[in-house]
Amino acid sequence: EAAEDRSRDNVAKRHTVFIIVYGCTTGYLAFVYLVNWLTYEKGSPPTVFPLLTQVADVVFLASALCITSSLPEELPLKVTTEVLDGPPPTPPPQERLCQSSWAIERAVSHVCTCPRGLTERFAIFKLLSQPLEERVFYPSVYLSASHEVFVGTLVFTWAWTWNLRPDQILDHPARPLMGSYSPFFGWDYAPASWFSVVVCSMNVLLTWRYSLLQQTRSIIRNPEGRTVVQQFSKFSAILLALSSNVWQLLWVIGPVGQEPGQPLDKLDVNKWFLHTGIFFTYAAASYLCALANYLEAAEDRSQSKAFVRHTAFVIVYGCSLACWAFVCFCNLAMYDEDMPPNSRTLFKHTAEVAWIACMCSASSFLPVESPLQVNAEVVTDLEQVEFVTE
Repeated sequence: EAAEDRSRDNVAKRHTVFIIVYGCTTGYLAFVYLVNWLTYEKGSPPTVFPLLTQVADVVFLASALCITSSLPEELPLKVTTEVLDGPPPTPPPQERLCQSSWAIERAVSHVCTCPRGLTERFAIFKLLSQPLEERVFYPSVYLSASHEVFVGTLVFTWAWTWNLRPDQILDHPARPLMGSYSPFFGWDYAPASWFSVVVCSMNVLLTWRYSLLQQTRSIIRNPEGRTVVQQFSKFSAILLALSSNVWQLLWVIGPVGQEPGQPLDKLDVNKWFLHTGIFFTYAAASYLCALANYLEAAEDRSQSKAFVRHTAFVIVYGCSLACWAFVCFCNLAMYDEDMPPNSRTLFKHTAEVAWIACMCSASSFLPVESPLQVNAEVVTDLEQVEFVTE
């Protein structure tokens, strides 16, 4: 792109050398590892010189670390963000907007264009098809998208495992600990776990983006200092983002070394305790974000945003999560190989279903928050670069 832009002519020889070195070391390493894998024989060392491969490893890592300083300077983006305290502006007549939609489509440029029926019902499709230059949206759309990724992965992997490897559900090693089947038994083992790790890793981006936008809105609205509720909102958003990173350990701590159908004497309760702790840390952080959204709306006296149905939803959401976590941790703490868990299966399943239903419907039952308007433009005037970097 920099070489193609004749108006700037900012590609130096060092940039060309860097690209060549970076590409050659990457290609060489890929070739070496592939050849060693294809020609491997037990008891026979690899045919490629190890020293040369290690040098290529070091050069590759150095190139990856220096990629920012060794590439041509690109055109910066100027992004302006403001909070709309009133309702979003009305879109043009030819672009009618459904009341349940989360963004105003004004610009014509999109990363991709999804069917309108999907964008009006699912947050993840709304994000994929949002305009690039100017958009008005609610930060909670990222939170809703992370919920959709979570629940969609859960449903898909359960159906996959039940049809291909039902023994992984029926003989799940954690069943004696929980006392019953769980909706989450379907994604703990391969091949469903491979799909789960890949798809749920998207939530790292979605939750960190939500955290950034939530804090941006708080700072813009109260530049002199945040209120107690806004501090709580900041804490819950950061906790959710961090727990999304830790969430990836869910498929490492617990399932690894614990196989379906194994004898009870090989059951590692400590692993499943940590496994359950990782899960409920994410679940609790997600609920705290919903609670923070509710409290911010209740604190805003200028607009009556929090209604009885919102209060009821927050209570049901919190109670279902608390009851479910209490039952699970009690079963783990009091597990006895000769005595099954004494918790009632119906009570546990009711809490599970209620919690999943609350996650799916959070965007519909939380108060309407103040939207953000974001404008982005490419800065071509070099005199503005100093202003942008400040």
